[in-house]
Amino acid sequence: MILLAFAAFLVGVVLERFFRALVLVPACMVVLVVVVVRAAYVGDGLLHAILEFVVLWISLQIGYASTLVLAAVPLIFQRVSSRPVHDHLRHLHQMVTRHRS
Repeated sequence: MILLAFAAFLVGVVLERFFRALVLVPACMVVLVVVVVRAAYVGDGLLHAILEFVVLWISLQIGYASTLVLAAVPLIFQRVSSRPVHDHLRHLHQMVTRHRS
């Protein structure tokens, strides 16, 4: 199952590179069909098939989301490094004092 979860993760990464988030709905349906067919062929129980579907579904979505997060990290560092340190401290102080009142 670890190999299948890793494959689902990689499929999520590939889907993020070429498609929008709406592609996750048909991709999850494909995962469901594959899991149900495999469970019927191998003879696994319903609980095992549900657990396998959930693990693969989560792996697919984590793969999709991880690529989005990794793409945003350089932009965040660039934005943070463009302002002087005292501006960061002043902004942090304003946020804390605004939150307290």
